Amino acid sequence: NDRLIEKLEEGMNRFCNYLGAQQVNKDDWNNMVLNRWFLNSQEGIRYIIMEKEIIDLIVDNSFVDSNGKAIQADDDLIEIGLNSLNCIQLIVLLEDKYNIEFGYSDLSVESVNTVSKIINYILSHKN
Repeated sequence: NDRLIEKLEEGMNRFCNYLGAQQVNKDDWNNMVLNRWFLNSQEGIRYIIMEKEIIDLIVDNSFVDSNGKAIQADDDLIEIGLNSLNCIQLIVLLEDKYNIEFGYSDLSVESVNTVSKIINYILSHKN
């Protein structure tokens, strides 16, 4: 079992390097991969790619201040500076990038306060 996890970690590190992400430590691995059993499926790979794209979008547009720490998918973006104006700007960028439309009831900071919530919303509303 440890050998399997070791091989999976090695594969994930290669994949993260391909995406330009940092090395994944064992705790991050458990959070990001082992709990997402669908990693080897197309949906799982799409999820991880979207996670990187959305984090890059947030960082590149200075929507939050992570104090130099890497943003994780389950980090509360409100706690690290996402405000209502940035939220609307982020939603507009996400709508353009992923060709979706956020419903009026979904236009709140709480609906996009984690990258995981954003990805789940996009995946559930994409044709």
